[in-house]
Amino acid sequence: MRHSSADQLRLDLARWSEPLISDIVNEAYDRCATVAGAGAIVARFHVLLWRHVIVDHPLADTARRELVRVVNRFKIDESVVREIDAEVVAELMHVISSRFQSSPMRTRDCSLEVTRVACWLVEARRAA
Repeated sequence: MRHSSADQLRLDLARWSEPLISDIVNEAYDRCATVAGAGAIVARFHVLLWRHVIVDHPLADTARRELVRVVNRFKIDESVVREIDAEVVAELMHVISSRFQSSPMRTRDCSLEVTRVACWLVEARRAA
């Protein structure tokens, strides 16, 4: 089975961005979690959500619900999740503009994918 160019772009974006996303998310939850070990647990769910949304996986909605459940369990305010998402989007856009500066088309395509992810996250919050 061949992947479409959009699917290939999403898989590539997921591959190289996941370590960066994981670092940002883990560091952010480590700063705000009040229960020992909670930051790492919540971060795992948040990184999984990002992975699913980037590759347009059918389980993205389920991953969002699970993140909300875990965030509520550890009494982390939803605004923290929004701030972390904004931080991830900003950093991804920065890396994309630096990494692909010699390829305007690639920069555009990756930036549009990150924008799609950001829109999905906002719409998922509104629908919840």
